[in-house]
Amino acid sequence: MPETNRIWKGPAGLVGGLVPLAEIHVDPKNARAHDDRNLAAIKGSYEQFGQQKPIVVDKAGKILAGNGQYEGAKALGWTHLAVVRTDLKAPRPRAMPWPTTARASWRRGTTRPWRRS
Repeated sequence: MPETNRIWKGPAGLVGGLVPLAEIHVDPKNARAHDDRNLAAIKGSYEQFGQQKPIVVDKAGKILAGNGQYEGAKALGWTHLAVVRTDLKAPRPRAMPWPTTARASWRRGTTRPWRRS
């Protein structure tokens, strides 16, 4: 059950930090393929800004959100990524309403219109 207070809400097992790439792995059932153009964009962003949001992995190290980020970091020769670990088990991670879940993370950009300035 998530712990709740006025500052933050999340599961007690939620732990973040830098993790060696060797300790995490892509989800073979990942819903989204990352083509060369997409991976180039991820790598370019990493080169310019660094990693600005962690990927989400389960306790076994399977990536639930951030497969493309993992692939981009690996292609750049990085050895570590910032991760958040969750103790939720499938199918619960896919049903979460927050935008860093695998399905919501990639759909967010495809379903929302861009703001024009």
